[in-house]
Amino acid sequence: MARLLSLILIAAIPVLVAAQEPPSIEGQIDPTAFDDGQRSIVLRVPHGAAMLEPASIALVKSRANVRRGDGGDILVEIIDRRGSLMDQWNAPHPHMRNAERLAVEEARYVLPYSKALSSVRITDLQSGQVMEARLDRAIEDFCAAEPADIACDQIDLQADITAVDGSQRSLPVSEFTHVTLRATFQNLQGETDGVSMAIAPFFVSPNLSVQTADPTSFTEGRVDGSYRRVERVTYRIACNAPGPGRIFPQAVIGATGGPAVVDVDPDNNRFNTILDIDCT
Repeated sequence: MARLLSLILIAAIPVLVAAQEPPSIEGQIDPTAFDDGQRSIVLRVPHGAAMLEPASIALVKSRANVRRGDGGDILVEIIDRRGSLMDQWNAPHPHMRNAERLAVEEARYVLPYSKALSSVRITDLQSGQVMEARLDRAIEDFCAAEPADIACDQIDLQADITAVDGSQRSLPVSEFTHVTLRATFQNLQGETDGVSMAIAPFFVSPNLSVQTADPTSFTEGRVDGSYRRVERVTYRIACNAPGPGRIFPQAVIGATGGPAVVDVDPDNNRFNTILDIDCT
């Protein structure tokens, strides 16, 4: 929590850019910005006659600027994944400096980074224009390329169907049987703010019908590397027409902790098995 507070109390101002390549990010960073924050999100926003959608958004290995209290006609608001306002500040208008109007084509905004970040809203208080941008893709792209970076959380979720009980392999038409699936869900590495799990058939032959009164989806809050959960679901399977029938039950687990979460082995997030039933 201390780290998050240190992150969201940092402000950024637009870096003014005329018709030339913006100055390097490193040149804009105050090395005393954070106690422990080493990352920021940089938006390059076309800001000519009108403020347009960002030309680029990137998570970078640099600290955010520290210029809170400057005031100005640009309102910057950063929003978390729950839709709550994390922080806001005013920054000088890109077209104005010391009461002098500038010919600016682009402004660059450097935002403090948090794993809870979801979007940014920038309001031009002079014109009333509002620009909103999602930050998820920039975080996802960075963490996909560098999953071990401090900006990301590495986990290893695993789903497995460990038992199938009560299966009757031959069944007369219009009769039914009950099958119980037992699935194990685990996190083998790291921590994440939430997981979702499900046990359900993803394919059922047309001559079969499958029903259950049990819950088939489950959620959990923050989990660590010791997390393990076992769930059972009982299905009522009926034969509607003669012939071979097949069911593919599946157990699946996924992270809900946001774009900074990287599963190091996504292939073990799903487990499928096969139930063959001969309808006679």
